[in-house]
This record gives sequence, C-alpha cells and structure tokens, in this order.
Amino acid sequence: MHPDGYIDDVIELQQKLARVQSLLEASRQVHATIELPEVLSSVLEIAAKELEAHGAFFVSAAAEVHHRVAPYGNLPDDWAHWSNRPGYAAAPLSSERGDILAYIVVYRPQPLSLEESDFLEGLALQSALAVGNAQHHERTLEWERVQLDLDAARAIQRSLLPQSLPDLPGYTLAIRSTTCYEVGGDYVDVVPL
Repeated sequence: MHPDGYIDDVIELQQKLARVQSLLEASRQVHATIELPEVLSSVLEIAAKELEAHGAFFVSAAAEVHHRVAPYGNLPDDWAHWSNRPGYAAAPLSSERGDILAYIVVYRPQPLSLEESDFLEGLALQSALAVGNAQHHERTLEWERVQLDLDAARAIQRSLLPQSLPDLPGYTLAIRSTTCYEVGGDYVDVVPL
C-alpha cells in the first residue's frame, strides 16, 4: 500500500468523522428547546454557519413554519424566487406522516459538495423531528388553556343552578344537571308563582 494513499484515507475518515460530529452537535442544538420559533431560528443559523452559506430560510405553505421565523444571514434581494436558480440548495422537512412541512434553503454561490448535501438532509431530518415536537408542545399548551376555560365555564354554569330548593308541602323537589360534554346549555330554576 502506498503511504500517500493511506494518509489520504485517514484524512478522508477524519473529515467524515468531523461531519458526523457536527451533525450530532447540530442535532443537540436543534433539540435544545421546545419553543417553535427558537427551533426554527436555530436550524437556520446552524445551516448557514455549518455550510458556510450567506444565508438560509424556510419555504412553506404552512403558516406555522414559514411566518414564524425571519430569514437568516445575507440573502440576495430576489431570494424569495429561489427555486431552480444557481446558488441555492434545499432539503425537505417531512412530518411523521411523510407530508412536507417546509424546505430549508441555503444560499451560497458555490454548490454544495455531496457531504454538505448529506449534512443539510440530516439537519432537515433532525429539524423535522424538533419542529414536530415543538408543534405538539404548542398543541398541548393550547389544549390545557381550553381545558382551563372549560373548567371556568363549568364552575359558572354550576353557580347559576339553584343552591337550595323551596320546601313545598306535598311535593318533593330535586334537580340534577348532567351535561353531555364539558359544558351544557340548560338552565334550571324553581320560581314560586
């Protein structure tokens, strides 16, 4: 074996190891928060810095991704028309069901190498998981807020029911209010005429 070939192989392995380590570090950073805007900002910053790109942004029809974070870095004035133009590279962020949530797009004049494209795809996979977790967290918080509102509505509704019933000779009065779901629309009262 030629010593130069061995050295080249060692250097190539070291470079691959460095790329894997940078993807692991990027994954750790992306998963360091559960707040969606912070996750999205972190992804763009990592993509731009690791790929030595001028800037990065998301493209998505889903408002929950596209409008939640500003582009990162220095982008050309016509960056919104990036598709099929030189200098841009993209990777999809897919949901658990396989739907595309967004594309992460980086801009730099020189094309990405195969290893850099692999990094961008790996970052997109980790980002999709982090975005999914953040969206689930937001839905859970919203559901908890709805539950608190329903608890308050239930308490108000119960307070509107008579707390005591009049004593009428020869009659026994009883009231029971059971809602079909969390809150009902019925009102009960006893009014002597």
